[in-house]
Amino acid sequence: MLGRLLSAAILIPGFLGLCWLDHRAGATAPALFVALLAIGWKATAELVRLFPPPAAPPAPEPGDEEDTPADYWADPKAARPSLLAAGLGVTFALLGAWLPHWLVSAGDPVLPPTNPLTGLGGVTIGVAAGLLLVAVRRVLRFDRPGGHAEGLAAEAFGLLYVGGLLAVTAQLRWVGGGDAGYLAIGSLIAAAKCGDTGAYFTGRAFGKRKLIPRVSPGKTWAGAVGALVWAAVGTTLWLWLAGPSFGRGEPDLLRAIVFGAAVGLAGLFGDLVESVLKRDAGVKDSGTLLPGMGGVLDVLDSLLLAGPVAALLWSLWPPA
Repeated sequence: MLGRLLSAAILIPGFLGLCWLDHRAGATAPALFVALLAIGWKATAELVRLFPPPAAPPAPEPGDEEDTPADYWADPKAARPSLLAAGLGVTFALLGAWLPHWLVSAGDPVLPPTNPLTGLGGVTIGVAAGLLLVAVRRVLRFDRPGGHAEGLAAEAFGLLYVGGLLAVTAQLRWVGGGDAGYLAIGSLIAAAKCGDTGAYFTGRAFGKRKLIPRVSPGKTWAGAVGALVWAAVGTTLWLWLAGPSFGRGEPDLLRAIVFGAAVGLAGLFGDLVESVLKRDAGVKDSGTLLPGMGGVLDVLDSLLLAGPVAALLWSLWPPA
């Protein structure tokens, strides 16, 4: 627990510093772009290491050597996802996310970035370009059957899971034309991380019935309920305390509660998705970045799935 507190003591000032720097850098949010690019590459590096190499083909029985299609067994080298390919795909997705906002800043006559949905066209273009990149690379590197489909699937998953979800989440920066961007990003972090903390303490205090023990043995139904409750509480408190600093009044209580619970639920499933990947790879943490917190992917897991939900709700039913 001390490690978690120490990591939080590092992350919270870092987030506040990024808010200050990004606000001074201008409406196109270059500081946030650089930060997410670095985070995306580190998370992708951790993700590609979670894909285990394919099993070696079984030794043929005596006399059956000619019937064993050894050439069609997955080649470990071909099946291993490329960090360069997946990382460049993530870069393309983030470039697409920023493209509409750069064009608006340059005076191009496109829709002004007044809400998170405005940049989704650019995200789509960026993700498509990234998928094209990883696919063409596989075509050019193909030498013999076995393993390339697995490697291509892993690279495409990394692009979509890290790059695509981060790119959509980044659109929160332009809530209200950018004036309330960090209020929205803060609401996402408050909901997801208060949900994480609430699930941990509620589960330890009241948890008996396991949620999905084959995926995450420590999670309980009581912890899941605690995640939703504390996510709603954390969101409401954040919007109530920080809203006036961003020119917003008191939050709509019902919307804030629904927002927090929905984002907290998405964050819970985000945690479970990464648990599947780590359990399949046979590791406890995706990396070792901060004490008590694992790697970057361990910090991002709940935010990656919760971010698009937050962006949708801030666009269609804003809590403040």
